[in-house]
Amino acid sequence: MGSSPKLMIKKYFGSASIQQMTVDLEEAKGFMEYFWNQDGSGVVVSIDGQKINSYDELVSIVSQDRYKGLDFVEVGLFLSNDGKKSIWPNRS
Repeated sequence: MGSSPKLMIKKYFGSASIQQMTVDLEEAKGFMEYFWNQDGSGVVVSIDGQKINSYDELVSIVSQDRYKGLDFVEVGLFLSNDGKKSIWPNRS
């Protein structure tokens, strides 16, 4: 995994500004595991708009040819509205 790009993890919730950190793939395993268990429910992990459901899936995606040779792959952390009532009116 030494040739894998680093992950630039950006958190898009919880503060007025976007928070970010850069980790390698191995470091991400411990850090991101929180978001894939029940304690981190409500947070969606995403790369290029694709929801990532596990560390193994993250490794598989980052290993794809389109990410080879890149220094960084941007990983977004977003709050999910799944199962929550919206404060906005439904527009049909």
